[in-house]
Amino acid sequence: MLASSDHAGRATPETASVNGGAEPVAAFGARRLQFDPSNPATRLTHQVFRFPAKFHPPVVRSLMADYTKPGDCILDLFCGSGTLLVEASVSNRNAIGFDVDPLSVFLTETKSQPLNVRELQRAAARLLARCEALARSDDEYGERMHEDLSDDEFVSQLGHLEAPAIPNLTHWFRRYVIVDLARTQAEDREAVAAG
Repeated sequence: MLASSDHAGRATPETASVNGGAEPVAAFGARRLQFDPSNPATRLTHQVFRFPAKFHPPVVRSLMADYTKPGDCILDLFCGSGTLLVEASVSNRNAIGFDVDPLSVFLTETKSQPLNVRELQRAAARLLARCEALARSDDEYGERMHEDLSDDEFVSQLGHLEAPAIPNLTHWFRRYVIVDLARTQAEDREAVAAG
């Protein structure tokens, strides 16, 4: 029941009541939620992908704190980009997520996958070391800003490498960048195979 409403007939925060009582909703624990996107402790993997209608992390944290306890299992039937699963993981709760959208499933699996930070750092260092040998000279990069590879240079430098499977690749990237992407992709695959 509403004690009063605004001009459009909606309950106002100061006047909404519960179960017909005269006590305002604010007295039942309404609070302003805080989210500091510059704080790495609260960002987690939430910034990985811009997902429409994303479940706002402070809302998830607040709901979990109010209605669950560590060790509980939470079911998210429409997990979207995995916000609840990420927050559950760092709050010592178990979570199960479902979604019919393949992109949602991919994002959720990616964002909620536990990582071994040391192994990730070692793998990144190995890959960067391998890619350093592929870098072009500063002079060549300066030249390529004004003149791209010719057809023959492109074919020669690409050689047996596979160009990334990106639609309209030459629209988005210069030829020398395509060669560099193909070289980096090949090094990445070799690094993964080497373990």
